[in-house]
Amino acid sequence: MDYLGQNLFEMEKERVSKNIRIILIVCLVLMLAAVRLFEERLFYDPFIRFFRSDYLLGDLPAYQMPKLLLNLTFRFVLNTLISLGIIYLAFRDRQIMKFSGLLYGILFLVGISIFIFLLLNLEKEHFLALFYVRRFLIHPIFILLLLPAFYYYRLSISRNSERPVQSIPGETFEGTISFIDPILNDNTRVATARIEVDNSNGRFKPGMFVSAQIETDMSQNGQQQMVIPRSSVLWTGERSVVYVKKSLESGVGFELREVNLGTATGDSYVVKSGLQPGEEIVVNGTFTVDSAVQLAGKPSMMNPDMNMQAGKEIAEKDKKVLMPLFMNYLQLKDQLVADDFDSAKNTISKLQQNSEAISKEGLTEETAENWGNFKPGLQNSVQKMKEAKDISALRENFDELSSVMIGIAKIANPMPGMYVLRCPMANSNRGADWLSMNSEIKNPYYGQSMLTCGEIKAEIK
Repeated sequence: MDYLGQNLFEMEKERVSKNIRIILIVCLVLMLAAVRLFEERLFYDPFIRFFRSDYLLGDLPAYQMPKLLLNLTFRFVLNTLISLGIIYLAFRDRQIMKFSGLLYGILFLVGISIFIFLLLNLEKEHFLALFYVRRFLIHPIFILLLLPAFYYYRLSISRNSERPVQSIPGETFEGTISFIDPILNDNTRVATARIEVDNSNGRFKPGMFVSAQIETDMSQNGQQQMVIPRSSVLWTGERSVVYVKKSLESGVGFELREVNLGTATGDSYVVKSGLQPGEEIVVNGTFTVDSAVQLAGKPSMMNPDMNMQAGKEIAEKDKKVLMPLFMNYLQLKDQLVADDFDSAKNTISKLQQNSEAISKEGLTEETAENWGNFKPGLQNSVQKMKEAKDISALRENFDELSSVMIGIAKIANPMPGMYVLRCPMANSNRGADWLSMNSEIKNPYYGQSMLTCGEIKAEIK
């Protein structure tokens, strides 16, 4: 079965499942009605006929307290189980079910306590209070309140989608995600979703292209989470770092800070640790700041524990020495784009040879010191790629290699006019960068399966 057919099958299965749930809800509602209809046969309750008469003028009927309480409890539990079944079928939400079960339990304890108190201290003027308390215990009143309450609660926190449509400029449309395909596409690693939008006027046509923005509640256990823009994060291997603004005696400076990131949400990351509320970070131009920090001989993304005394001018001969390295890198990038594993392995060997051939003696003093700092990271990532058994393993380490090459390019710039491009889905949806000689998006992290996935992040002039 092809992907489209599989998707249609899942959608049809979801539609059938929805119809079955509706039928089951109707059956449960009929069960509640049956409990009410056959109450005199099912339960011991002398108050049924008493409250049907003119009870405010009559005398209290004889009753057996233990048997009465046992039957009231049984009837309340029966109605509660049926009501919880309706709530589950309507919303299929564990949190709602837990809340409902807890609420019913509390309400029963409160209701039965008041009922016992009224029976033990009953006077005629309390008959009306007894009537309402008993009615609460024997009838599924709260299902009538909880269903609309949960419905509007779900509407308020549901993931809504604003959909700008190119063929209808100047307007946005809101819809609700009603179905998410449980099966990922093998090539794109992306799941499709169905968004329900009012199309009663027929403005949406088959084949129309729309882009959607998903909104979701980011709070956790009632606490708001810290979120930072993707553009503020620099990646080097598995480390994620940001530059934090610091006040110095000489003015404003920036401190390199490693952060622990959580879920990626569109253009942002959730921060688990490493930052405090109120701290200011670099959001735009992080590579520029990182380059300036390296030139100033401070700890940077590529060299967090080293002091570099980098010169501001790189001799032309240094660029010529580094040029073959970048030619190998760009060739490797193109081979990953083409899904050419064998050629990529050969290029990695050449890149390794060229990196080992670069000696400090062939470079100016400033460039030699910079190269000494970058070389270990480059050789480490190249060695990992050399040991890769398939193209997926190559791509897993290409982001680390790219981070090193971008750092070198920012300082030496042996091939002016390169672009830093970014794939937001690479590196487990944390995003990864690569270098290219043009701005055309050709993604090396996914190759032909997602060739144009990416964006321009910066230009190295």
